[in-house]
Amino acid sequence: MAEQKVFSDQSISIDPSLNIQELLNCYPELIPVFVRARTDCVGCSMAVFCSLADVIDYYGLDHDFFLADLEAALAALEDRMPEQAGGGYPTP
Repeated sequence: MAEQKVFSDQSISIDPSLNIQELLNCYPELIPVFVRARTDCVGCSMAVFCSLADVIDYYGLDHDFFLADLEAALAALEDRMPEQAGGGYPTP
């Protein structure tokens, strides 16, 4: 399975159809968001079959709040990432 990046250079937007397992494999930094929301998604064998929309519905989460929390976590991650050109290291 190819990993898909969730954010772009312009803005961060989470698609509710994203698969939970792929999302957490690609961005383990999002695990605390799922824990704070009191979901059982982290380590769940069903995560391979669930989308964010499924999780929101199953746990009765506030759609906008949960997605905003995920987007904020990704924004913080993006702020810590080195620049793409040169990998964040000075060029000789």
